[in-house]
Amino acid sequence: MNEKPDFKDYIFDAFLDYPNLLSNDFISTGIWQIDELLKGGIRRKELGTILAQWQHGKSTVLTIIGASCYNKGYKILHLVLEDFWLDIQKQYRNILEKNENGKLWLMDCVSKTPKLYELEDLINDYKPDVVIIDYAELLQGSYKIGDTAKRHILRENFIELRRLAGKTNTAIWTAHQASVGNSTEGKTTSSLRLTPDRISEARSIGATTDILLGFALNDPFDQLIYCTVMKAKHRPRPVQDFFKLAVDFSIPRIWSI
Repeated sequence: MNEKPDFKDYIFDAFLDYPNLLSNDFISTGIWQIDELLKGGIRRKELGTILAQWQHGKSTVLTIIGASCYNKGYKILHLVLEDFWLDIQKQYRNILEKNENGKLWLMDCVSKTPKLYELEDLINDYKPDVVIIDYAELLQGSYKIGDTAKRHILRENFIELRRLAGKTNTAIWTAHQASVGNSTEGKTTSSLRLTPDRISEARSIGATTDILLGFALNDPFDQLIYCTVMKAKHRPRPVQDFFKLAVDFSIPRIWSI
């Protein structure tokens, strides 16, 4: 028989209790425009998500964030669910030198994908400051594709990841493949709104993630990513609609514009 959870441990008096539920410990992404709009980066206990179409820089930017955190002496656990982990290792080694203060673990999730409850055990064992998951939708929860709509699977995964970030005092970055408004006649739309075909999935994610970034490519040949902050909890609403990033996709590297 399963024991009933004791929710009394999670109920606080608004005037008497001062639990450290939300940290002001910001962890920089290493991309100054994003850090500036997020007032320092992502905080511990927060979940950040990148939305973009296929081959629009999600994995590259996640690797850049991981490299930046490693250079600052943080411990990073990077779960590789889409690519072969040796390819990601090569990308990191192309831009990093060994740092005695930082730690960088790559988990080959192509060969063995952890379930959501197993991920919590991994975080508790390795105690990373930052967890990178490329992609969260590939993690195994209680739902399976075919048993329910994809938006329900996404919602469950993202709710669980946000809970994990809060419970383990880590910052979690992930990505999701979704359509974001592209350029028309060489001019990028300033709003970068999600297209209707993926709006239900995006809503499932947007309701649970703390930070939501949208990426769109103006032209795959000039390697310019147009980025917008679609959601940033507990921050002032950004003034600018979008900003440009020049990305080298062969070696994870960004030139701020």
